[in-house]
Amino acid sequence: MNKKSIVVIFLLLVILAAIVVSIHSLGGSAPKQEKAVVGVIMPGSVSEEGWNSVHYKGIKEACDSLNAEVALIENVSESANIDSVIEVLANQGARIIILGSYYYPAAGAKSIRNRPDIFFYCCSAEFDSKNFKAYFGRMYQGRYLAGIVAGLTSKSGRIGYVAAMNNSEVNRGINAFALGVRRVNPKAKVLVSWTNSWNDADVEKAHANKLIDSGKVDLITYHQNRKNVPMVAEEKGIPYIGYNDVTLQGSELHLTTVLSNWYIIYREFIQDFLQQKNKDNMTYWTGVEKDAVYLSHFSPLVSESTAQKVQEVLNELKAGADAFIGPIRDNQGRRRCDKNETISDQELRSNMDWFVEGVELYE
Repeated sequence: MNKKSIVVIFLLLVILAAIVVSIHSLGGSAPKQEKAVVGVIMPGSVSEEGWNSVHYKGIKEACDSLNAEVALIENVSESANIDSVIEVLANQGARIIILGSYYYPAAGAKSIRNRPDIFFYCCSAEFDSKNFKAYFGRMYQGRYLAGIVAGLTSKSGRIGYVAAMNNSEVNRGINAFALGVRRVNPKAKVLVSWTNSWNDADVEKAHANKLIDSGKVDLITYHQNRKNVPMVAEEKGIPYIGYNDVTLQGSELHLTTVLSNWYIIYREFIQDFLQQKNKDNMTYWTGVEKDAVYLSHFSPLVSESTAQKVQEVLNELKAGADAFIGPIRDNQGRRRCDKNETISDQELRSNMDWFVEGVELYE
């Protein structure tokens, strides 16, 4: 082979290499994309059992499945400077921020409305902004089912309920629970004791002790972030129904727990945001129809007939029935819902400042 042929072959190889590099850069391999950052603000530690851990677990699993990154700030009280916390997450690149406690939107209203480049989500529906959406599980459906367990298990027909805050979220849970109780035990009463705190162990235990020691209840439940009420119930030897986590596993006194699969709920709206499907003013409220709300298990103290009744009602709910179907009267005797009517989602979300018949405030 002469020198001229060698030069020609060399030039052809150089041109071929250049073409391969060009094709690779144009279409063969897309540039690496940065992960979306999902900001999260939680009122307590995500390592503690209860509200904070179950929510964070759902968020993390949802983000992992969507190749998104979580930026977490925990132990933020509702009285803290939420605006400054939002700015920290914004500086970390978050363009979606999950507010993990009911009163965060009101506390951070200024930043929410002044940051249209960020979309905010919270379990509270009592706030309005173009860049804000509410989400929650239809936990009241689980409360309704748990009420049936309580109504058929309680021998006295008087059930204690340690409740955190007098707001629509907590109140609809109390009301749904009472409706479930009275569906199977029409003369039963639900005695509510307020702690005015989401997470205060001493106060919660004091209220649980007060209800149990009064001798007026033989079963107890609660709406708090952690499992202080079950701990008292175990000490006193009284059956209880849990909330948010599986409480004290292995105890017969633990009748069941109202749970939510937060992964299902969080994945739905995070995915919609990432795919830019959240432009309509919609809210996310997912329930038993997607298995996002359920009861954990049944203790041996729950009879087979009770378990069958719960399954029957669950099937009704999945088929479109409603826990809040009339006729419904409040505990002042006022008719709130006529026969075969249902209470609207708007009323349940934002205007539940009343209690159904059978609920008594115990102070």
